[in-house]
Amino acid sequence: MPVARVQSALAATATAVWRSSTLVSWVSLLVRIGGLAVLLPLVIVRFSVEEVLIWQMLSSLTLMVSYIDFGFGPTFTRLVAFGRGGGTMAGIQQPKAPRAEPSDDASSQSLDLAAILGTQRVVYCSLALAATAIAAVAGTAALWCPIALLDNPAEGWVAWGLTLASAVLALLTTLYSSIVIGFDRIVELRRVEIVVGAFQLLVASLIIASGLGLVALIVCYLAANLAMFCLSAWLARRHTRHLAQRFEMRVFQAVWPGAWRSGVGILMASGTVQASGLLFAQLASPAASASYLIVLRLVSVLGQLANAPFYTKLPRLSVLRAKGDTAAVRTLAAKGFRLTAWTYVVGALSLVWLGPPLLAMIKSSVPMPPADLTILLVLSQYIERYSATHLQIYSTTNHIVWHLAAGITGLLMIVLMLVLVPLIGPVGVPTAMIVGYLAFYAGYASHLSLKSMSVSRLTFDGRTVFAPTAILLLGLGAWLTFHHVARP
Repeated sequence: MPVARVQSALAATATAVWRSSTLVSWVSLLVRIGGLAVLLPLVIVRFSVEEVLIWQMLSSLTLMVSYIDFGFGPTFTRLVAFGRGGGTMAGIQQPKAPRAEPSDDASSQSLDLAAILGTQRVVYCSLALAATAIAAVAGTAALWCPIALLDNPAEGWVAWGLTLASAVLALLTTLYSSIVIGFDRIVELRRVEIVVGAFQLLVASLIIASGLGLVALIVCYLAANLAMFCLSAWLARRHTRHLAQRFEMRVFQAVWPGAWRSGVGILMASGTVQASGLLFAQLASPAASASYLIVLRLVSVLGQLANAPFYTKLPRLSVLRAKGDTAAVRTLAAKGFRLTAWTYVVGALSLVWLGPPLLAMIKSSVPMPPADLTILLVLSQYIERYSATHLQIYSTTNHIVWHLAAGITGLLMIVLMLVLVPLIGPVGVPTAMIVGYLAFYAGYASHLSLKSMSVSRLTFDGRTVFAPTAILLLGLGAWLTFHHVARP
């Protein structure tokens, strides 16, 4: 029967997705991003402006706590996989100038997984303590004034305490998830993420719809992170319970050089952007701050989605680099770059044109930010995506300078915020981001990328970003004109 065949085909497709590491990774990402698409409309309708602001600030603080991972997660994942494959200590050392003394016998021996896992445990326990101390002080300072505006400030402080516990728990979960990935069991981990994420989304939606408030919503997040922690630990211990784990300074010294570079890049790039939202909340009204943080979050998610068409081409680009086929690198990179740019432009213009009427239709408690602020946020993320995509192209040469690019750009943005905010007010925050990206990140990253592909800026950027950039500017200009005409 046709119905039976359709059912059989659907079952086979679902099984194939469930067993594919690539597909379940995409489903896991869609569950996380889809959660924002479902919860955000509910929150801005059911919560007061002050509660929406606190919810967004808690989300930003949670992300910033995750940055304290400092790049150890992917570093230890590679180390676990390397150790399982019989790699040696000498093989994971960062390249250095030749030394006079010969290498010792230990450096030529196979890596001991027990030493790797024991070192990782000590590192993550230390990171959790550091995250708790830093976030407790900095987060409390950032939330002090906004929480005071709540009808019941005590609930805000309870929500912050629960959020801090949840964020640190999520950080510790990386200890186990990196082990699972290192043992090439990514499908198992992503399946757990999908189930826990979907259940969290369902419960959180019911909590908001039922009017149970901010604290109940944060309890839901904490319960989900606790479930993720326990299940990740169970998955990891299935493969490691027989190992007598111990700390070895030699292992730590081997992973630290790569980890700190990655950590600096994350903190100075993503950390500065998230911190801008916390800074904005100290300068503007609750309504303006909440709307700023929402748009900042949306354009950040849009940037992640726009990166997907290019990210999927990185493995192939690396292979072409290894073969020395520069012409093929140029062709493939241009195709991915063009898709990324158009994806962002379509999403951004949809956001600015459809956002205001949709907010009015659902009777949101949070308005759209002022037009100039919205445009600056959209443009800042577009320039960041342009710069980061060029840097990804250059990184396929295996010369990693992300920490340098992000570090200098982050410092520039911080200095510019300190200068511009007293002069022009809250709008100085996204302005500083744009100037910081243009002053260094965009030019530096694109110069390295274009040089590595032996192509001129006019040729490559003309084929990839000229048209989408023109459409973005025209679309934003038309929206700004319409905005001023509609609201004289």
